[in-house]
Amino acid sequence: MFPGQAGIVSTSNPQKQKVDDPFPLFGVMQLRSCNPDKTECKIGAAKLQSRVTLVALDKANATVKVDYQLDIGKTQTEAGTTVKIPDDVPTLRDSLTDSKIVTVDYNRIGRIDLRYGVAIKLCVEAPDGTQSISVSGCQGQEVVLLRQPQ
Repeated sequence: MFPGQAGIVSTSNPQKQKVDDPFPLFGVMQLRSCNPDKTECKIGAAKLQSRVTLVALDKANATVKVDYQLDIGKTQTEAGTTVKIPDDVPTLRDSLTDSKIVTVDYNRIGRIDLRYGVAIKLCVEAPDGTQSISVSGCQGQEVVLLRQPQ
């Protein structure tokens, strides 16, 4: 399973996954949200924690469960990386928690859009074992699996 980029902070390497074996993903980042005319903006420190579980395999695709929590506030720390918003900047604060079950065609990059421009990308390579670890079958155009309203 290739979870893809968890944010601009970190990426995950290829992982061999078994059905019902969860794989954690996390990252911290800075987000901005503005009013429609972009005259007022708020900035937030965000921490995304998620767990991706391979639920089932079929001939053409995989069913994957994604549990996630996105916390946004003044300061976030994960794995030694800290993002802090200065005290004089209007701060965005929010918390999103949800669980999604999606179907991903093998060797296609799937994307689950969350709020504030955050997305979880994942890909499952075909389980035929013909691909090497150094050459991913997960290349090409992304497919939007789920889109969250802005």
